[in-house]
Amino acid sequence: MLRKLVPGIVNTSVLISVGLEATAREVAVAMATHRVAAVLVMDGKRLKGIVTERDITCRVVAAGRNPAATRVDEIMTVDPHTLPPEATASTALDLMQTRGFRHLPIVDGERVVAMVSMRDLHRAMHEQLSRDLQDRDEYIHGENYGAA
Repeated sequence: MLRKLVPGIVNTSVLISVGLEATAREVAVAMATHRVAAVLVMDGKRLKGIVTERDITCRVVAAGRNPAATRVDEIMTVDPHTLPPEATASTALDLMQTRGFRHLPIVDGERVVAMVSMRDLHRAMHEQLSRDLQDRDEYIHGENYGAA
């Protein structure tokens, strides 16, 4: 799929982030409030890490840590992989499948402009496949179907 990540796949208006001093509980509340599965960890305007639902589950809950006392910088993925806005959906999907993660920050220079999720990519692929099938059916069964 050759669609660009921004603006073709992801919404650039909703980015949920926390500072390095946030707790795991605050991150979980932000995820629940905004109905997202990952948040960016920022130091001012610089991306420092990412925290996902899986991080909260595995690094806090399963480890028996106190969410209110566990700082985000103790559980985040430091310096996550990123892609530029002009990267294609297939590039993002390949990277995410190869590396085994479901959320990927999109960075333009030093500025985070979006976050793409596996769900975003699956939705885009489904839309593209639906369009391709419709185009195929119109080609096969178009007005001139069967005309000699």
